[in-house]
Amino acid sequence: MLASLSLGALDRDHSGIAYHPVRESLFLLGRDGQIREIDPDDGSVLAEFPVRPTGGPFFSVDFGGIDVIESTGELLIAAENNARLRMMTPTGSFIQDVDLQRTGVSLGRVSDVSVDSDTGEVLIGDTSGSIYRMSPIVDQTVGTLRLDGDVDVRVAGEFETIGTIQLFVGDRPASGDFATIVADGAVTIDGDLQIYASTTLASEIGDSYRVISGDTLSGEFDNLIATDFETIVDDQAVFAFFQRAPRVDLVPSFISGPANVISGDEIQVQWTIGNFGSDPAVGPWFDEF
Repeated sequence: MLASLSLGALDRDHSGIAYHPVRESLFLLGRDGQIREIDPDDGSVLAEFPVRPTGGPFFSVDFGGIDVIESTGELLIAAENNARLRMMTPTGSFIQDVDLQRTGVSLGRVSDVSVDSDTGEVLIGDTSGSIYRMSPIVDQTVGTLRLDGDVDVRVAGEFETIGTIQLFVGDRPASGDFATIVADGAVTIDGDLQIYASTTLASEIGDSYRVISGDTLSGEFDNLIATDFETIVDDQAVFAFFQRAPRVDLVPSFISGPANVISGDEIQVQWTIGNFGSDPAVGPWFDEF
């Protein structure tokens, strides 16, 4: 033994520990879902924050692990009940989740995680005793998500997926759109699309479920999985991907000119065109009056 540190009441119910070389502190992952920054000299708590910040995606912790990505100083958290890794700042802000299903490897219950400080590779252990070596994590987040009107998910910016998209639906479409992802930009899709119904959904002939739309579309899903839909093929239910028409609304906002003219007069007329749509207007176009 080189050294020991008494943490008092914090000695129990922590499943992971990592040293932060820049902050020169220890980070403990608690089974209560809290992360605690500890002074390595006296064991005092410097800071404490939840692994699931307010409004952040669900992430449960029982047993798991934590490590520091030295190149960025960010925290990487793994827990056995999650098929993903969580990245957070050392001050407790959520960065992103890394979906382990994208790797194509069927991991068991994740038990620990470690980052190779030299290569950036990620080592993941599971409760079956297996260890997986993964390539360095690359930030795949493009754009941001927000809710908007009758659209389930809207992407501000480009939208790209190389993994699995899951959509949960609850009723027949009233207007041809439901469980829709709309992207304000280019859409690139490659992977699996999984569609689930919260209740058994009886599709009818002519039902067309608009699933993904965007300015431009490229790629296609490798696999379409639709479950809990009654005779989805026989009823000719269609899951469609649409290229969204640009939402440009050009409206004259100012017009000026002489009140009275006669035939043959040369006059000057000025006007201003405003775009009241949500998409940028790109020329050329022709004005008539």
